[in-house]
Amino acid sequence: MNDFVMLRSDALQTWIAARGIHEFELLDENHQTFVALTIHRAVGLLSTGDGRIRRCQAGPSIPVPGAQCLREITADVAFGVGSRANDGIAIQHARSFAHPVWAREMPYLPHLQSQEVLPRRTGSVEIDNPQVAISSVRLHPDGETGVLRVYNLSDEAENTIIQTSLPYTKWAEADMHEKWDDNNQKSVENSQISCTLKPHQILTILLR
Repeated sequence: MNDFVMLRSDALQTWIAARGIHEFELLDENHQTFVALTIHRAVGLLSTGDGRIRRCQAGPSIPVPGAQCLREITADVAFGVGSRANDGIAIQHARSFAHPVWAREMPYLPHLQSQEVLPRRTGSVEIDNPQVAISSVRLHPDGETGVLRVYNLSDEAENTIIQTSLPYTKWAEADMHEKWDDNNQKSVENSQISCTLKPHQILTILLR
């Protein structure tokens, strides 16, 4: 898994998220499904045969005591259970835990005007629909056009309003080639972009 795994029934969903842990397995015991998460993987020999996953031996049986990683290890894991109706919110929680916000104080640059009052809360892009997620926000290689890519998490068409503080006045839908189409451009009104995404659609929005 990249950041989380989710199991779904007709009415409920269960998710497990982790930081830096990517190996999991689904185990079926007594008609119940369990998620086995590898917290720590270590070996005592370079290679062994007749294993549960790989029967053949891939190399010599040379002792490698350092590969046992005998030290204190900390793992960060989270899980949640909820209604299928809240899949989008559950995915947001899982990804927010797996990829926490990283902040760093920038160095003081005396030749730049770097002192001002900042709001306590702000954001470059905000989406009002939890079923619509942001994939990327970046600058186009042309150096002027902004690229915003979002996608629909649900099996249904979703309407959403994208609030942006980015300094653009026009926007246009585009494909993965990210080519601007003057005939398809629209105005960014009140710093908002209103759009509809088809089920599981990936939408690329160009900003100028």
